[in-house]
Amino acid sequence: MGAATDLSFSVEKAISLEPDLVVFSLFTREATSAGMLQGITSSFEKAGIPVVFVDFFVKPMQNTLPSMDILGKLIGREEQAAAFSDFYSARLRHITERIGPETKRPKVFMQVHAAPGDCCNSPGRGIFDDFIVAAGGHNIGADIIPGLAGRVSVEHIINVDPDIYLATGGPHMAALRGLVLGTGVDEEAARESLDRLVNSSPISNLSAIANHRAYGVWHLFNDSPTHILLIEAMARWFHPDLFADVDPDATLRELNSRFLALPLQGTYWITPQ
Repeated sequence: MGAATDLSFSVEKAISLEPDLVVFSLFTREATSAGMLQGITSSFEKAGIPVVFVDFFVKPMQNTLPSMDILGKLIGREEQAAAFSDFYSARLRHITERIGPETKRPKVFMQVHAAPGDCCNSPGRGIFDDFIVAAGGHNIGADIIPGLAGRVSVEHIINVDPDIYLATGGPHMAALRGLVLGTGVDEEAARESLDRLVNSSPISNLSAIANHRAYGVWHLFNDSPTHILLIEAMARWFHPDLFADVDPDATLRELNSRFLALPLQGTYWITPQ
């Protein structure tokens, strides 16, 4: 629904379509002024249209399953929502239960919306940091960024010299010659974009890149229950011996065949050549 502002969302148009239900993201509530959002929800309520908030972005590890449960109940798909929750939970437990307090966590630097000439945007605490932690890594951005995201200097990254380099991207990065991943992107194009990125980045001399521990991931995992695929992929990269039996490609095939009316078809993560 955009940012729930007059520039991206028309309450009048939505009401004219006579919806049975309006679903907003919790991020909308976080990002939109309270008065504006209250006016929007009040308009729907006066029209007899219920409004619900779900969350796959603000606190994804905490709110994904409750949100799926809410959606399942509201649209009469409780059985399907429960099946997905079981699918998701089993795979998450398979990873988190093997990671103990004595598991050595590799230092991870994640460059978000990665492009050669713009270094370096990084997640702080929450969202991607939650996924990195679940997969058994330590996000170095969380050590110095107080909020969800911020900038990390090239000098700091070089000084820390992380064990793992992760870049996020999508089709929107093609114009900047950045990392291109996502629906409709083939593996060759994705790998070429990762190679171009790591070879031209100011941090191209990191040990992680020299040791072929540089990886690319689809940025929009940050706002979708499909982030379980990202956690599986990262767990294999962070701890290849511990998670040799984890196969995110097989998980994607099962996700497509069992749950998605529109299958995910493209390249969503990429490893070095």
